[in-house]
Amino acid sequence: MERGMVVLEIITGIAPLLGLVGTVFGLIEIFGR
Repeated sequence: MERGMVVLEIITGIAPLLGLVGTVFGLIEIFGR
């Protein structure tokens, strides 16, 4: 149970960063053409 909570916290912390990185790469793809 405890381990699951830690994993959830990690995912919750990383998710916004992944979204930001994805957005940046998406913009690079669009403007790179």
